Amino acid sequence: MCNTSRAKKVIALLAVLMFAINFHFFWTSGISKNGENEACMAAPKFHQLVEEIWPWVDAFIYSFFPFGVIMTLNALIVREVARARSNRLLMAGSEQVVYGMDASRATDQLNTAQIQMQQRNNSRARDDKSKLTALLLTVSFTFLLLTLPNNISLIVTHFWNKRVASNTEVG
Repeated sequence: MCNTSRAKKVIALLAVLMFAINFHFFWTSGISKNGENEACMAAPKFHQLVEEIWPWVDAFIYSFFPFGVIMTLNALIVREVARARSNRLLMAGSEQVVYGMDASRATDQLNTAQIQMQQRNNSRARDDKSKLTALLLTVSFTFLLLTLPNNISLIVTHFWNKRVASNTEVG
């Protein structure tokens, strides 16, 4: 499912998508001269878009949406891991009986050492999957933990600035 060709296509698609999302800045913003200082500011007709609306679109695309998707997918992964673990524990009891019966029936095809080797290989494969799942969950929870302060800051700053602006208009 994942190969170099697909990875290149996905990266190219993401680059085009990000370019398309931010392309409007070519005409909605410009360089404003204030004395000797120059700054990148919103064009006069697009002040509301660039200063008030776009920061929320930006926050949604780069922070809130990934946060929500990763949080949801992590919850699903944790649920499936818990379900698989409980199924494995249930099967472990019945597996001992099955292996005992299978071993007695298949003595001419497989000896006990081969069965034990197969059980060890299955156990190693489960361990590898468990390690990969733990790694993926750790990376994604780290992303959530490190972006949460930014998300909170964006929201608090917006409402704080709104409150300060309304207090200065009244006062």
